[in-house]
Amino acid sequence: MSDLDDIKLVLRDIVLREVLRGRHPAPLDDGAALVTSGLVDSLKLVALVSRVRARLGVSIDLRAAPLRELDTLDALARYVHARRVGGSIDE
Repeated sequence: MSDLDDIKLVLRDIVLREVLRGRHPAPLDDGAALVTSGLVDSLKLVALVSRVRARLGVSIDLRAAPLRELDTLDALARYVHARRVGGSIDE
């Protein structure tokens, strides 16, 4: 399993258990919109960012990060992975 897959597993756990608190009955697809669908509102997004920092050691500046980089598990995993390795998303 790649580092990106590991990050995605942690992010899925954060979203389902800690942000949505088990209130999402269907499996969470990697490409499902989180924020733009309304599944994760602004308060839940702040909680998500806080848990990402605590569990993965990556700070996300909500004022600077484009929403498209935070809206799906796939995009968020790439964003976190890029920050962990010190690179850029566009690499």
